[in-house]
Amino acid sequence: METIDEDGNIVTDNKSFLQIWEREFQKLFDKAEAFEGANFDEQFYEEVKKFKLELQQQF
Repeated sequence: METIDEDGNIVTDNKSFLQIWEREFQKLFDKAEAFEGANFDEQFYEEVKKFKLELQQQF
């Protein structure tokens, strides 16, 4: 797998890849917390579960 770091470099090693994704997901959760009482529907929940499972299977 690969992703791009904050400097625009391609990152392929698993440790750095996971650190980048962790940071990006944390940013999303921080924004989601701003919507206190937000109600995510069942479709959203199922998509998140699917994505999580796919990531877990790759490691």
